[in-house]
Amino acid sequence: MLTAAKYWLQTQGVLDNKQLFLAGYSEGGYVTMATIRALQAGTSIYRNQVVGVALGAGPYNVGLSLDEELKIVRRIDPLLGALLNPGLLKFLSDTDRHNVRDELLRQALGADSDVSFVPTVFDNYLADDRASIDRLSNVYDWLPDGVINFFHGRDDQTVSYLNATSTLQAMQTRGAGSRVSLTDCPAQPAGHSECVLPYWRFMLDTFARVVKDL
Repeated sequence: MLTAAKYWLQTQGVLDNKQLFLAGYSEGGYVTMATIRALQAGTSIYRNQVVGVALGAGPYNVGLSLDEELKIVRRIDPLLGALLNPGLLKFLSDTDRHNVRDELLRQALGADSDVSFVPTVFDNYLADDRASIDRLSNVYDWLPDGVINFFHGRDDQTVSYLNATSTLQAMQTRGAGSRVSLTDCPAQPAGHSECVLPYWRFMLDTFARVVKDL
């Protein structure tokens, strides 16, 4: 996408100020976090152009996110919640766990859905394979070189607020210090959808402090 955007700017004769801003909310926040980590670990020409990052309500800590969702299921349906215990499901065969996973996806997407879903993360979760989740899915526990501004609502039931606090703590433990910060969503209630508009205001205000030559 970055390469395509650079090509478009060139073909349209739009001046590039060499400032790269990265932002995303919810799943977009997760993908943006993965992008930042990949840029820092690689040799892309864009690595040193990142001057602003604002992430909202992303499930950076995937294992924790699924744990928190399971808590909600247990409150609504204690029996189903007990059956979905990864600590027990890991003792089933792969086939049985895949049947459980397929039923969960049918419940979430509908039996006639044409959505194609790669279920690896669910398979790892139901098998209680935290090592694989950490290796393949989590993007919260690493040391960023630059500034990352997090934004999240305390009442978020879709993506737990603990994603923001656990990520902030993990990065600061690794030495990020004040390079990472967390701003609480001011909406009342501060739920997932209620915080979308406040996030965009936060993102624009954050970027306005460093943008130049526009």
